[in-house]
Amino acid sequence: MSHQCTSCKRTFTSTYALEHHVKDSPAGHPICRTCAQPFRDDRALEQVCTVAAAVLAL
Repeated sequence: MSHQCTSCKRTFTSTYALEHHVKDSPAGHPICRTCAQPFRDDRALEQVCTVAAAVLAL
């Protein structure tokens, strides 16, 4: 299953790729390395994965 950033639409082919793409911002929350879209918490990050799964299901 792949994951996708809801902001820049970058697709990650695995959870491993997603985890290595997301970095911690100076504010302490994870952000996308491509577009700097902030994920305020784990729930926001999970929603990114959920959205990607829904898109792939279509």
